[in-house]
Amino acid sequence: MKFMLLVCSAILTYFLTGCSLVKYTIEHAPYTLIKSDEHLEIRHYDQMLLVSTTINSEKGKSSDDSAFKRLFAYISGENSEAQDISMTAPVFMDQDKATKMSFVLPKDFRIESAPAPNNPDVSLEKINNYTVAVIRFSGWLDQEAIEGKKGELLAWLREREINTIGQPFIAGYDPPSSLPFFRRNEVLIPIEWPKSF
Repeated sequence: MKFMLLVCSAILTYFLTGCSLVKYTIEHAPYTLIKSDEHLEIRHYDQMLLVSTTINSEKGKSSDDSAFKRLFAYISGENSEAQDISMTAPVFMDQDKATKMSFVLPKDFRIESAPAPNNPDVSLEKINNYTVAVIRFSGWLDQEAIEGKKGELLAWLREREINTIGQPFIAGYDPPSSLPFFRRNEVLIPIEWPKSF
């Protein structure tokens, strides 16, 4: 339930600003599809530039919303160049501890030239040569669904003797107004590559 609230709260905040986060109307993080097996995939991201912030876990404080607001403030001009930056999809979050939230900056941005965040709690992070196993699913992005899909993805990797090299994380693509059946959610796990099947 916690993760559903993270995503819904974040994207609802985006809608309340008068913007639209609708599938296919904004840029998605680009990747190369290496292998597809129904709703499971191996992807390679050549490069991503993330803007990230921590999700504090202070008792009695809803900090997922404030994390989204910090990131949204950055792309809305609270940066060294006072530059408005287009929103992209997905929103990434850690899966286990929910300690970090990230937006992907548009593909033309580079860490050497991207505007620096004004907020010291927001940072830029460059990701290179990143290969992940992914399971895509619709419905609610809640803890039960996430755990079930993570188990399914890990079993698929074990069957193919593919080693994981990082912790699972989640991605949400769609606004809470979307019908559950049409939502795109993902669990992603970094893996070793290349690997023969």
